[in-house]
Amino acid sequence: MFQTQVFPSMRSNQTQLKRRFSMFAQCSALAALCLVVAGTSVQAATVSLPDGLTEKQIDDVVNKARQAFDVPGVAVGVIHDGKIVFAKGYGRKADNEKSGQVDTSTLFAIGSNSKEFTATALATLVDEGKLKWTDRVNDIMPEFRVSDPWITRDFRVSDLLTHHSGMGLGAGDLMLFSHSTFTRKDILAALPYMPFTGRFRADYAIIICFML
Repeated sequence: MFQTQVFPSMRSNQTQLKRRFSMFAQCSALAALCLVVAGTSVQAATVSLPDGLTEKQIDDVVNKARQAFDVPGVAVGVIHDGKIVFAKGYGRKADNEKSGQVDTSTLFAIGSNSKEFTATALATLVDEGKLKWTDRVNDIMPEFRVSDPWITRDFRVSDLLTHHSGMGLGAGDLMLFSHSTFTRKDILAALPYMPFTGRFRADYAIIICFML
């Protein structure tokens, strides 16, 4: 059903689809190619690659991934023992010859990869005993409000990650995209005005604003 509704003319609109999903393909390739060998903190690097890993090997992986994902460019970093041991840009920023080259300072829109970072950060706090998945969001953030008072009070940390709040698909997302100037405070203040179209903890709908 999804494919028939969203991609009815996929074969005849490959160029349009390619442009539309270019950002998401780029961030997917970027996430797959950020080769974290070891370590957690990142420092400036003047050290060499670890034994068994060469620049040519990285180049080969990147080139194969770019071809598989059909993206114009990516940036890759390798971290070893908490230090950046390799950083390099490949290709162009967009799918045209006039766009600039990707380098180690190029900023990419990472899309839904931010969900992984948010979930990992929360899981780290849970492991450290600083919060629980079952904690009420309102107890941690008293300013947190949605349109339903009961849901406001019972909304748990785990509910922030599971897309079953009951709000409609993409509720509030336009406050985040298209060069938005809204702050986190603005988005939080807008939550009480976003209607519920489904059942709390029963109906699934992706809502990105909770990932902030």
